[in-house]
Amino acid sequence: MSRQSTNRYTLALTELYIPIKHGVLEKQYHHLYNQYMIIDKVKTKEFYKQYDRVKEDVYILNKLYQAFTQQVEAKSIDTMRVNPYISNIIDILSKPNYVKIELVERVYLETGEAVAIIKTHWIRLIQRRWKKYLRDRNANLRSISHIRERELRGNVPQYTRFTLGLLA
Repeated sequence: MSRQSTNRYTLALTELYIPIKHGVLEKQYHHLYNQYMIIDKVKTKEFYKQYDRVKEDVYILNKLYQAFTQQVEAKSIDTMRVNPYISNIIDILSKPNYVKIELVERVYLETGEAVAIIKTHWIRLIQRRWKKYLRDRNANLRSISHIRERELRGNVPQYTRFTLGLLA
């Protein structure tokens, strides 16, 4: 699978490739079963000025996927028909926030398909790490030993000074 990247980042709504919806692929294109497809691009202007409408669209899409998964479960359709490579696809599709606005890199494959590489995931991981770092730092600032050190000597202990702790 060779990729040609446009190196363009955009806001988009994404979904996993689902053969029942997108069509069954020939063997040589089975790599698409593990890819996120772009449902719709969200312009930055639209995101900021019409956020309520975009949010409503996301809500409707999520309700449609929940109805789809209920229908699949009610008809006892084999999950291999929904996606042959992802075993818990029904659990993924039935999440209330399955479709969401993501920051993605659009990649055009040699075969012409536009797939998405989700970048929002990494931003969330960095945010989570920083929140933990700042929470620990604030806890240290409120500690008795820190307050005592500041009252007695007028300075803060070395361990509470701001350092780049993200990669530590």
